[in-house]
Amino acid sequence: MVVIGVSITLAIHAGHGKIIEFEAVKIAEVAARQAVAARTVYSRDAVAKLKKDGTGSDVHSDNRPGYIPLPAQFLRLLGTEAKTASSGLYAIQLISRWNLSPEQDLRDPFQLQAWERLVEQERKLNGEIVQNWEPVWRIESLDGVRTLRFLRADPANAEGCVQCHNAYEMMPNVQAQRVAQGMAPGKQWKLGQLMGAIEVRVPLDRIEAISDAEIHKTIAIVVSIALAGFVVAAFFVLRDMRQKERLRRTLQVQANYDGLTGLVNRYRFSMRVDRLIAEMGPGKPGFAVLFIDVDRFKAINDSLGHAIGDQVLRQISIRLQNMLTPDDLVARYSGDEFIAMVRDVSDDTRFEARIQELLGILSAPIVIGEHHLYLTASIGISQYPRDGTTCADLVRSADAAMYRAKEIGRNTSARYEASIAESAIASLTLHGELQRAFEQNQFELHYQPRIDVASGRILAVEALVRWRHPVRGLVPPGAFLPEIDRRGMTWRLGQWVLAEALRQRRVWMREGYPNFRTAVNVSPLQFQSPDFVTEVSKALKDAGVPAELLELEITEGTLMHEPERVVQTLTELSRLGVRLALDDFGTGYSSLSYLKRFPIHTLKIDKSFVDGLPSDSNDRTLTQAIVGLSHSLNLQVVAEGVETRSQLEFLAQSGCQEVQGYFFARPAAAAQLADMLKSGMVSVGRAEKVVVSAAAPA
Repeated sequence: MVVIGVSITLAIHAGHGKIIEFEAVKIAEVAARQAVAARTVYSRDAVAKLKKDGTGSDVHSDNRPGYIPLPAQFLRLLGTEAKTASSGLYAIQLISRWNLSPEQDLRDPFQLQAWERLVEQERKLNGEIVQNWEPVWRIESLDGVRTLRFLRADPANAEGCVQCHNAYEMMPNVQAQRVAQGMAPGKQWKLGQLMGAIEVRVPLDRIEAISDAEIHKTIAIVVSIALAGFVVAAFFVLRDMRQKERLRRTLQVQANYDGLTGLVNRYRFSMRVDRLIAEMGPGKPGFAVLFIDVDRFKAINDSLGHAIGDQVLRQISIRLQNMLTPDDLVARYSGDEFIAMVRDVSDDTRFEARIQELLGILSAPIVIGEHHLYLTASIGISQYPRDGTTCADLVRSADAAMYRAKEIGRNTSARYEASIAESAIASLTLHGELQRAFEQNQFELHYQPRIDVASGRILAVEALVRWRHPVRGLVPPGAFLPEIDRRGMTWRLGQWVLAEALRQRRVWMREGYPNFRTAVNVSPLQFQSPDFVTEVSKALKDAGVPAELLELEITEGTLMHEPERVVQTLTELSRLGVRLALDDFGTGYSSLSYLKRFPIHTLKIDKSFVDGLPSDSNDRTLTQAIVGLSHSLNLQVVAEGVETRSQLEFLAQSGCQEVQGYFFARPAAAAQLADMLKSGMVSVGRAEKVVVSAAAPA
């Protein structure tokens, strides 16, 4: 009996060692997958959200206050935190020199083995884009400790990632690093080529330490076999197996489900959809993939906090689950984005009705405590096999269609079309070029004077942003500002415009220019920030410009968003001494009751009303009404877009005090307007003719 017990004990020790190795692989697999998922979420969401607090990503983020890490740097920080958080159970290490190129100079035997395996996998694909690389692992001794080394390759399957990486490779300091590493500087990579790898190291002694209690239980089983027989031993074996099953299920849930909503994650969704595609034969009906993005969700987190935002996402996930059938599948993609697979698409009319019903359900009010929240969603739709033959292709197509839904007004849906793909590629290209424009200081300000009708004196200049493209030359704002807004760059550009306009105003002050004001347009995103007043005050202080020389132009739509808070913000700006103008007046839906409360100094008549003057009777009536309203509220009134003498004379006779437009000067760089600005007057001939026909203000 003793011999049998010893034999069984040795066998258990051997089997236990295999179990430890198996569990180490599972831990490494989950850690690597979650690291990649965390990096992906950071890349898509965190960077955009943090730009309003800092100045974006930078290669030297660690040493520059106010900057946020690049996604790769974020992953390194995650690796450092993971080792501490896991109490040494595993460590994550980012391998940056890992593109599929012969310039590897790899010396580590394990990395050499892994690289050869990856190259072999690429060759088998015959040039197709890699979706998922098979991980590579082995157990070896590191510093005297038996350690599992698990390597997960991380290919770039999004154009934006490739463009960002290639722009990063062109930075001078990065090129210097590449030379020091013995690699060719400025290397440019293509979609699907490997961009990096993550290694997870799991020391087996840590797993063994955790498993001590388990091995002692197992040895007790041997004793029980010898003393009490197999019946009692079976109980302990069963309990031990159940504990391991619970551990396995926990790891499986973490790897396949979203922790906040309980929905499957994008990894599990991709596996299910790709398996469905593999099972579908020719002639069978296809299915649709929906990409669902909650409109303006960021405002919830910013105003009410992330805890409320998380509750909103949970309620949205419940609505999606209740709306879809058991044959469908819904997953949380990232942040406020969800994806769904809908099987029944055979009847287009019925399918479209389901989409409209889904939009209605998502727009129903969400009640959380005292908050009644009204949200909408934009839905992009792709269909198998017409719009893609893999899950990645279908999600990419639906994502592009979702952006089209955003463009046509939100709270709607759009189906994928070939033109959308072309537009998406053009948008990605433009996005990359705009990123370089920020990095290489390609933006510049042009200025257009505002003229006093009665005297011809220059009262202000409006700062207007332009893009000096290295190939296309001067790009008009209409060609890039929509992309700036769509890509979440509005805040960054607005900060630069304010700082640059005040810097130039300081130059004019030193050179003795007259005290005309500089007008700067403010985006809704800037204005809605709780720190906007503080930032304006700091910008004025940094530039050394008196507040009364700055005028902020704000659109009607901005003012009508949370009017009570708007009044407070405008009041604080007015106390600083900053002048405030309501831009494009007449094109929005301002409430006159609110307009009386806003501490506004100037109304600007939109160019669309001036264009028809003096021939169009409606434009004449509206313009005279706005001028009369301005005078009754003791506001200055400015007409934009004045291009002809007849327009100018009508405005002067109507009592309009200020004008700006091509009739006096086109927007131009400060140097080109130097003579006009220094004199403080428009050309003598035009000024005299204006004064003659000007009526006294009403």
